[in-house]
Amino acid sequence: MTALAANLDLQTRDGIEIDVPVMAAEIIYEGAPVFVHDSDGYAYSADGTTNTLTVGDLYVGICTEKCDNSAGAAGDKKVRVQIKGLVRLPVSGTLTQAKLGDPVFVNNTSDDSTLTLTSDLTELEA
Repeated sequence: MTALAANLDLQTRDGIEIDVPVMAAEIIYEGAPVFVHDSDGYAYSADGTTNTLTVGDLYVGICTEKCDNSAGAAGDKKVRVQIKGLVRLPVSGTLTQAKLGDPVFVNNTSDDSTLTLTSDLTELEA
């Protein structure tokens, strides 16, 4: 898969959402996993190219509305993030009923749209 360049059609239920300030020159698409930098607390999407996860960065949740801060400074815009509840997202791998409730992992090395059922230790559990 490739990094998100458009919104995903999200199906959500019973969620709690918060607004998180976004880093400078960043676009976060609906459906993207959202993280915050440990160093400054600004939100970003780990696309595997411009932004990658680093030790100490925190997973916040799933973006529910596109946020375009591409022309803004850090904190000029806030991204809406679902931090609790149910979100239906595409997962790479074979899904079975037995996998319900298992952790999924964000692929840090290639893009922000690949969730997998297994970790290669370069990924973050979501």
